[in-house]
Amino acid sequence: MASTDLPKPDYATSNMRLVGQSDQGGRCDGVQIMVHRGYAYIGHIFSKGFTVVDVRDPSNPKVVKYVAAPPNTWTLHLQAFDDLLLVIHNKDMFAQPELADEKNYYKGSVDHHAKQESSGQNWSAGMAVYDISKPDDPKQIGFMPVAGTGLHRLWYVGGRWAYASALLDGFSDYILITIDMQDPKRPVMAGKYWLPGMNVAAGEKANWPTKNGRFGLHHAIIKDDIAYCSWRDACLAVVDVKDKDGKVVPGVIHAGKTGHVYVHNRSDCSLIRFSEAMVPQENMWVLPTKDGARMLPGANGGVEWSPMATDPRFGLTYAINLHQPMTYHVDSTPYPQGKLWLGGAFKVIPTEEQWGNVTAVDYNTGKVRWQVKTPQPMIGGILATAGGLVFTGEGNGFFRAYDSATGAILWSFQAGAGVNAPPSSYTVEGKQYIVVAAGGNVQLDYKRGNNIIAFTLDQ
Repeated sequence: MASTDLPKPDYATSNMRLVGQSDQGGRCDGVQIMVHRGYAYIGHIFSKGFTVVDVRDPSNPKVVKYVAAPPNTWTLHLQAFDDLLLVIHNKDMFAQPELADEKNYYKGSVDHHAKQESSGQNWSAGMAVYDISKPDDPKQIGFMPVAGTGLHRLWYVGGRWAYASALLDGFSDYILITIDMQDPKRPVMAGKYWLPGMNVAAGEKANWPTKNGRFGLHHAIIKDDIAYCSWRDACLAVVDVKDKDGKVVPGVIHAGKTGHVYVHNRSDCSLIRFSEAMVPQENMWVLPTKDGARMLPGANGGVEWSPMATDPRFGLTYAINLHQPMTYHVDSTPYPQGKLWLGGAFKVIPTEEQWGNVTAVDYNTGKVRWQVKTPQPMIGGILATAGGLVFTGEGNGFFRAYDSATGAILWSFQAGAGVNAPPSSYTVEGKQYIVVAAGGNVQLDYKRGNNIIAFTLDQ
C-alpha cells in the first residue's frame, strides 16, 4: 500500500508513524508473527495456515506464500531461527460447537478434546519443521506427532532444545514439554512437566483453589535453563529445565509371561520400571494342587515368545497378549526322555472366555496408552513402521494395520490361515513392502497354512 494511502489514526504520539501495511493476502486474522531475514511468518487462527510476507521494504510489504494447514488443524503459533521454522499443529478448538462462544474456552479443562471423534482423529497433532534457507519458500522437512490435541505455544532460539505447551492424552490441560531438535527432520519429545493433579491417567486428583478456570500452561519463556511458565489460572510456575532430557539412558525393553513390559538399563541390566499389567493377573505364583489351582495368566503367559516393536516418536512399545484362564495340577508323569516335561499339568478352563490384546505401552511411564481386544489369544509378533502404522496378525487369519498413536484399525486382510509370525518390512528400488507368513500355530491349534504374503501400496 502506498504511503499516501495509509490510514491515519486520530491520536498518535509524534515519535511513531505508520510506514506500511499488508492485508496478508486477504487473511486478516494474524495471531503470531516472526520476522526473520526480512520475511514475516504470520500464523492464522481462522484462515487455517500461515502466510509469508516479504518485509525487506517496510513501506511495501508483499505476500509471497501461503501454507495451508491440514484439515481441522490450527497452525497459529510458530518460531523461526537460522534455517528452521517450527510450526505447531493443534486441533481447531474454536471450530468445536461448545466453543462457539470463545468465553467457554477459558472456563475449565479442555482434556476431552484430546480424545478422538467417533469417526477417528480428523486433525493433525504435533509440530512441523520447515527449512527456510530460502526464506520465501518454506519446505517441510520434519514432523513430531503427539497423541492428544497437539501443541499450542513454542519457544525456540536455536540449538538442540525447543519448548512447547502441549495437551496430551491423559492430562487435564496443557503441560510443558521439551523437544530434542538434534535432528530437525526427526524432532523428539524428550521431557514433560506438569503441576500436581494434571496427570489424570495416572490417577492424580486436582486440588485447584478455584472451582472454575484453566489450570493449563499457556506459554513458557526460557532463560538460563529456567522456564518461566504462564500457567493461566495457576499463575506463574518457575521450572528448572537444565536436565532437559529427563536423564535418558540406553535401555532394553522386553515383555514377560507375567503380562508386564520391563525396561532395563542396558549398561548393567538394572530394572528401571515395569508397566501396568496388560492382561488380568491372579495367583501368578501359585503352586500346583491335586484338584488344580486357578492361575492368570495361563501357562502360555501374558506375552509368549512374540517379538515386540517400538516407535520412539511416541515413546511407545507394542506387544501382543494372551488371556487364557487355566488351572495348575499336580500330575505324576514319567520323564519323557528329552521331550517337554512340566512335572504337572496345565488345563484350560473350558467355561471361561479366551482372548487377546494388541497393546501400546508408554515406556517412559509404564502406562498402557491404548489397547485393542482380539477374539483369540495372540501369538506371533508385531511390527511398527516410521509411517505411523503397527502391523500384526491373528489366529483367525486376519492381518491388520493399526494407527501407531491411537490403535484405530486402518486396514485388514484375510490370509486364510493363522498369521502367527512376526511381520517384516523391506524396500526394493525405493518401494516399501510388508511381508508376513501365514502358517498357523500348533501350540494354540490355529489353522495351518503355507503362504508367505507381501503387501505394498499402489503408487
